[in-house]
Amino acid sequence: MWSFGCIMAELFSGYPIYPGENEQEQIGYMIELKGLPPMELLERGSRSKLFFEEDGRAIPVPNSRGKVRKPNSKNFRQVLGCNDKTFLDFLKCCFEWIPEKRMTPDEALCHDWILEGLPAKILVHHQRLHGIPTEKLPPSARKKV
Repeated sequence: MWSFGCIMAELFSGYPIYPGENEQEQIGYMIELKGLPPMELLERGSRSKLFFEEDGRAIPVPNSRGKVRKPNSKNFRQVLGCNDKTFLDFLKCCFEWIPEKRMTPDEALCHDWILEGLPAKILVHHQRLHGIPTEKLPPSARKKV
């Protein structure tokens, strides 16, 4: 789902969301948008010590132009130039740090952003296929059925 989120963000903006030249820079882009990963994730990672201090702080690594990325210094709306709250929520669910908490493909198919974009005929079939009651549809999708 993380990769799918990257693809969707790039299709929207025309640019990679995490365009780093190497692993350190890609992680820099990630923490710039998402903040630092939780300690439980860092403790599970076999290579965490290459990128993070023992207390969870990122090891500052300047990119080729000397810039060091700071945690939570940007947001998805800014970076993508997007004000669609449901799309931004969809991406945030794709980019959840903890894999077990990240949105699954089945959950993605039932996300408001997907449901709002389906044509009426497909929405009705999709609703039946995924067992989505009409009252659980977002208001804009409810008008279609």
